[in-house]
Amino acid sequence: SRASLAAKAAIAFLVIALVSVFLSPAWNLGFFGLYTWGTGWFLWLGCAGAFALGARLRRGDLDIVLGGIVLGALVNAGVAIYQMVKNPSGALALYDGNKSSGLLGNPIHLEGLLLGAIALLVSKSLLPAKGWRPAVVAWWAIVAVLTVGLQFTLERLALPILAVILVAALVVHCLRALPFA
Repeated sequence: SRASLAAKAAIAFLVIALVSVFLSPAWNLGFFGLYTWGTGWFLWLGCAGAFALGARLRRGDLDIVLGGIVLGALVNAGVAIYQMVKNPSGALALYDGNKSSGLLGNPIHLEGLLLGAIALLVSKSLLPAKGWRPAVVAWWAIVAVLTVGLQFTLERLALPILAVILVAALVVHCLRALPFA
């Protein structure tokens, strides 16, 4: 299968990278990465592990993963809204004095998390053919909170990417509604 081929490629990459780390004069830097950036071999081990977990998930497990991603995004959006409304000091202070960063420390990271969560949720938020249901209203409420948190990051690319996500979701939704699809 494609997943097993990708898994073999990931293992080969990790082995070659580990050999490279141990042949390097600064093997600790190659293993852990630069300072606290997480750019070393250990980061790629985590990425390969996340791929392995994702490749083994069953259909019911995907909803649990989606719930975890959405919960993490909601918590970060809530912290971003709190940061902008209350303007706290200390660990939750605004980034550069005017941008919300949630619990991630950087508005760009928060932007990526919130855009990813919105992209995952927008298909569940579209109006089904049977009309409004309470679940659809709840999904739209969650998307609204995520969008407010996204706005408070004050990042420039958020709006164009959000527009692309919404247009793509509407196109897919309309194509599913066609009688021959």
